[in-house]
Amino acid sequence: MQGSPVTFDRAVIMEDLTEGQRIRKYAILGRVGNEMRTIASGTTVGHKKIDIFPPVTVDMLVLEVRGALGIPRIRKFDVYMGGKSGETRAVRA
Repeated sequence: MQGSPVTFDRAVIMEDLTEGQRIRKYAILGRVGNEMRTIASGTTVGHKKIDIFPPVTVDMLVLEVRGALGIPRIRKFDVYMGGKSGETRAVRA
């Protein structure tokens, strides 16, 4: 994602598991002002990984796979803004 700023507080990553789980380490980076910052990071993704963090506004978003067995296959990468009642709304990324 690059362009208009978006605000979100959670990210969902899903791997295509057709050939097995491959991601071993990842980071979600966002550009805040003129600086790239790590928003979240983790290890395996598998079927679905949800990261929740304080709200952040970025104008560029990157999913960086920092360790993998073979070539990783991302099935889905979305960001959302959570609601007060636990509801979430999708943010176009």
